[in-house]
Amino acid sequence: MSKVDALASFKMLYKLSKPEDVFNWIVDSKLFNKALHYNQKPRLVATWIVLAKKFAKDRPVTGTFNKQSFEIVTQQLVNVLHENYEAMTKVEGILANAGIRFNYWSSVPGTSIEGFSSIEDGIPTIILGDMRDRIDDLAFFLLHELWFIYNILDDKQQMHIRLRRDEIENDAAEKKAEEYASTSLVPNDKWKLAPSVFMSASAIQDKYSKWAEENGLNKWIVLGRIKHETGMCVFKTDGLRRLRTPEEYVYRGTKIKDMRTK
Repeated sequence: MSKVDALASFKMLYKLSKPEDVFNWIVDSKLFNKALHYNQKPRLVATWIVLAKKFAKDRPVTGTFNKQSFEIVTQQLVNVLHENYEAMTKVEGILANAGIRFNYWSSVPGTSIEGFSSIEDGIPTIILGDMRDRIDDLAFFLLHELWFIYNILDDKQQMHIRLRRDEIENDAAEKKAEEYASTSLVPNDKWKLAPSVFMSASAIQDKYSKWAEENGLNKWIVLGRIKHETGMCVFKTDGLRRLRTPEEYVYRGTKIKDMRTK
């Protein structure tokens, strides 16, 4: 896309008539104040939003959005996320039926964007960024943005962006979204029965992986809750963490066709 096309898209998306309005919007918008705080250039974040929203408009929506469907949609998503079989396709189908557009758009150089949600022409939209082909990132980023769609975004606030996880510490809404994602993916009634383990990454990974298997949970989503609550992220990755395709998927207890570890 040329600079001229990008600028035209930006003007169209934000209903801005003059080029200088575009750049003034980038500077003045509170949405991008935190970009500077996290050493990300606002114009690059804006570029990501423009491109992500442009291509998200092509994604299907088959249902009508209803805020009363929050818990039902959450549970449907949780089920397919723990299964991790064609998760992206199934997530898009569930959200489309719920009247929500869904897309993935990798970050542009110079940005690190985990998730973005907005209301576009009355249609809620979720776009995820840096998932790194990991089921735990998909799960937590997705439910985080889902919480914003159902609880925060409206005619007055039409966009939310999450640049880095540590911004949660100083934002009440971000904390609520993070807690909702964690407790939806691994319910507290189960979590309180999780094993006690010495503070060793290898011991935690071993015991919690076995506990997840025993409780019908995806081990990487369980380890993801530990990561999101403690900041511990030194677990040794394996092929089960990746978003699985039909060619790779087999049920628990058997090997996956491609057990890549990198």
